[in-house]
Amino acid sequence: MAASWRRAAIIPGMIAAAAAAVTVAARDVPTYSKNVAPILQKKCQVCHRPGEAGPFSLLTYADARQRAAKIKDALVDGKMPPWFADPHYGKFSNAMGLSASEKDTILKWVDGGAPEGDRRGADNSRGAGEQSQGGGRDRPDVVNRRNAYGLARRFHSRARSRSERRS
Repeated sequence: MAASWRRAAIIPGMIAAAAAAVTVAARDVPTYSKNVAPILQKKCQVCHRPGEAGPFSLLTYADARQRAAKIKDALVDGKMPPWFADPHYGKFSNAMGLSASEKDTILKWVDGGAPEGDRRGADNSRGAGEQSQGGGRDRPDVVNRRNAYGLARRFHSRARSRSERRS
């Protein structure tokens, strides 16, 4: 009788401990809205958007969730993000690589089942809204204000006058 009483007391305790462990583990899993979306917006959506070099879009949770396993494989294999500049030669202002903590966040998100999280806390417009078609690259660093047409016209008129003089 004493053994059955102990079992009756131990089983609910084990269930409570397991539920607490699951709750703690669930809190440690990053969510798309809070943790992953800002990384994708900053580092991935420049190319992974319609009309750009990336073969698929990563603008929404549905896009990222659908490709979660491929994202993990590309990160683990070092294929993404494609950054081939050697860091031994300096720090590059346009570096698109991910930090170790950013990679870890994305990998934990995928391993944790790729949860969306609270949609209200996400700012999904940042990556798409700040960058125009072309990923923000259509604003040149320097604009040369020289009139190229005028230079060409002067060159051709000089060449024509030289050829007329020869004949």
